[in-house]
Amino acid sequence: MAMDPDRLRERAESSRLDSRRMRAQSETIGVILLVALVVVSLSTFSVFYLGSIDGNTGPTVDVDSRVTTEQLTLTHNGGETLVSDELRLVVRVDGDETGIDWPDDASVGPKFGPGEQWSVAVSDVRDSKTPFNRTDTVDVSLVHDPSGTTVFRQTVNPHPSHR
Repeated sequence: MAMDPDRLRERAESSRLDSRRMRAQSETIGVILLVALVVVSLSTFSVFYLGSIDGNTGPTVDVDSRVTTEQLTLTHNGGETLVSDELRLVVRVDGDETGIDWPDDASVGPKFGPGEQWSVAVSDVRDSKTPFNRTDTVDVSLVHDPSGTTVFRQTVNPHPSHR
């Protein structure tokens, strides 16, 4: 039984159309999967990146120090005003560390703001009560206790004192 040539042609054309329809669906599914992969990748990266940002930032200040053999002076040059009770001065001299709470005396006041200075005698910083030597390496840090942030840090050799 021979098939009609027109019928064979119709069947072949129908087969090709079915094949095109299936390929079109495969391309659409491929595009959807590719978009899903990009979205998942970007989401994973975003979660990692945003999770690595530290949300607990301390105050922003511009502080400078002057260290002589007999005195240490901090100057607040700008930025946020800091509450004195929340500050701690940490001084390391050739590896020996001393922490000093911000003084409560009236000369400093309850806040440390732009334009203000705070001075401390070296004898209050060192356990030995002796002045710094010019060859000492002095590391001065000002720590904001509530945030645990070091708002200022500088390593210097003391300048000679001017009397």
